[in-house]
Amino acid sequence: MDTRPLSCAEIVLISNWISEHQWRLSFSRAEIVLLNSWTPVQQIVYHVLRVFMKTEGLMESVDNGSCALSNYHIKTSMLWACELKPRNWWTDNSLVRICVKLLNHLGASITNAQCPHYFIIHCNLLDSSFNWENIRSRLLSVNIARFSRWFIHKYVKNVLRFYHITFVFYWVTTMRYYADVW
Repeated sequence: MDTRPLSCAEIVLISNWISEHQWRLSFSRAEIVLLNSWTPVQQIVYHVLRVFMKTEGLMESVDNGSCALSNYHIKTSMLWACELKPRNWWTDNSLVRICVKLLNHLGASITNAQCPHYFIIHCNLLDSSFNWENIRSRLLSVNIARFSRWFIHKYVKNVLRFYHITFVFYWVTTMRYYADVW
């Protein structure tokens, strides 16, 4: 992860459209700097987690129109993991194992009702008025077997659909070769 200090110019105060007296801080530029410093494995994990959360209905709107979890929760979890986990953690574990650990960690954060904002640590991203039990239990129940099934049947299948048939043939042939070798 990039450890360069961020300048004040990378944190922007933006006028809110609701009122001339409301403002919000934008960390978009700082986030881009950090996300661009991620390794390819970290970038892939982030993408896979976002797809998992969406396809498993963990980011669906609730009755009042607000989302329980958003991509920002995933991004924040990834920012913290990239800072706190050693570089070899990302390479010594399989993609599936990394994703399962991060999803379980997000579930534990919900259990503790704490998901600190990456830039404003004392700001909790979890709305205390929302009932998190269903999402918490679903995140904590993710294990390697379940995630592996999802990864193969939903993620890989959908990704391959977008590639040219030659690539798919090469990939399947290669996988068959390795399956025979194993």
